[in-house]
Amino acid sequence: MKSIKIIVTILFLLLFGISSTLAQESIAMENLTEAQNELLQAQRELIKTNREAIKASLSAEQLAMLKNQALSKKERQDMLVASFTIEQRKLMEANRGNVQELKEQFRASLTEEQREQIRARMMTRKGENRNELRESVKEKRKQKTKGGN
Repeated sequence: MKSIKIIVTILFLLLFGISSTLAQESIAMENLTEAQNELLQAQRELIKTNREAIKASLSAEQLAMLKNQALSKKERQDMLVASFTIEQRKLMEANRGNVQELKEQFRASLTEEQREQIRARMMTRKGENRNELRESVKEKRKQKTKGGN
């Protein structure tokens, strides 16, 4: 009987924890206005079309570079960027500019409350900023690869 109570309590806590986590995530996105949602959707669509345009401009050699599993993802990306033609470089710059413009429009449309909610979402459970966490992981990987060579 006691074990059943423990199991029920654990299940309740798990379900409660999951539901509160999902509720927090949905609140941040539900708080956006229709115009802000449209800006986000436009940004997603622009990124998608930009990727398709870049992929369509790749030569057979460049596609082979992307499929080379012997190289790391970073090495494949570096080789690809190094092999870009002038037109492909211009296309990449134009794409970056367009996406940056949409990001700035979105940022300008945010209220202070929305900014706070976004900042709160960017924090991990331990209170560490996700960007800082990402950078520390990158540094650890660099140190590990330098030490291994």
